[in-house]
Amino acid sequence: MRRPCSSCRFVFSTLRLRRLALAWCCVLAASLQQAATAQRNDAPPPGQVEVRVGVILNLTSSIGQRRRVGIEMALEDYYDAHPGCRTRVTPRFRDSGGQVVGAASAAVDLIKNEQVQAIIGPATSAEADFVAYLGNSAHVPVLSSSATSPDLSPAQTPFFVRTAANDSFQAAPVAAVLATFRWQCGTRR
Repeated sequence: MRRPCSSCRFVFSTLRLRRLALAWCCVLAASLQQAATAQRNDAPPPGQVEVRVGVILNLTSSIGQRRRVGIEMALEDYYDAHPGCRTRVTPRFRDSGGQVVGAASAAVDLIKNEQVQAIIGPATSAEADFVAYLGNSAHVPVLSSSATSPDLSPAQTPFFVRTAANDSFQAAPVAAVLATFRWQCGTRR
């Protein structure tokens, strides 16, 4: 049996990192919600804590629609497996339309009107850049699984969590795969 190549191991470790970051964000959001619920009068049913998480997707695309269904199914599966769980994550979906202005508008709505404890998305680096700035200003964590621009820095936006490696980090494994391919095909340079 062959061992996976280094680029395959990189992909698998990246997937684990994404899952860990998503779980961390949910735990963080749950603890923030518990503190906020204690201070509000409109509390959820006794013994249950609601965690509102904003989700910004391009719902005009098939990928955005599939991600929405995937999130809904994941939550349903989790609560079916853990029926006694007191914390209920309730997603608040917004459509960015694949536009920076749409993503920014959705983020403002989620932060001001829905009072979400965290935001997942948006998909592109351009959208995530603006949403990360808004999340940082409002102290709302923003988690993006697909924004890869090296310009999105935790030093500038500490409330932004990237679960995908940035473009500069991904260049080395891609170059290694291409070099291996050239070597195997006999086109050495």
